Amino acid sequence: MAKRYELPDEAWELIADVVSPEQKRGRPRSDDRLMLNGIFWILCSGAAWRDLPERFGPWSTVYQRFRDWRDDGTFDRVLERLHVRLNQEGLIDLDAEHLRQYCDRYRMRPVIPLRTMKRKPKPGLSSLFDRPKYRQRNIIERMFGWLEESRRIGARYDKLAKSFAAMVTLACTLRCLRQYFSYGA
Repeated sequence: MAKRYELPDEAWELIADVVSPEQKRGRPRSDDRLMLNGIFWILCSGAAWRDLPERFGPWSTVYQRFRDWRDDGTFDRVLERLHVRLNQEGLIDLDAEHLRQYCDRYRMRPVIPLRTMKRKPKPGLSSLFDRPKYRQRNIIERMFGWLEESRRIGARYDKLAKSFAAMVTLACTLRCLRQYFSYGA
């Protein structure tokens, strides 16, 4: 049984060939699954890399593996595989193109109220705030809500944009794995 923030065996089998390709020569690598679990621990706990528990190995090795996977697009490939799998099994029914078509069909535009907006606009001015359209933002607001369940994302500890984007991709990966295997972190 997997511990908190760690992948169960079934989830690892689904993504192992993407994350841990076969090594033909050179020095044996540290266990990729352990490294990935360490990265998930950092994502969910929001801790600094140096505070990584010793059971995941040296923090510098885990961080270097994170950087390697971030730079070569491994996290994106894992998320893409999970999206394809969830779509095939009918467990996901919304992707970016579907969302665009939905917004176009209902003529939805971004609606963001101004902070200094008065309750009643002056007569003759166009309405800047459309309450029914604002309610339709619910889907996006919920997405941000579950993304911020990962403390690393909510606190925005990453200094590099590409590291932050990789952490968001990992949060989406965890969400897809929860959907696919119905387990809670």
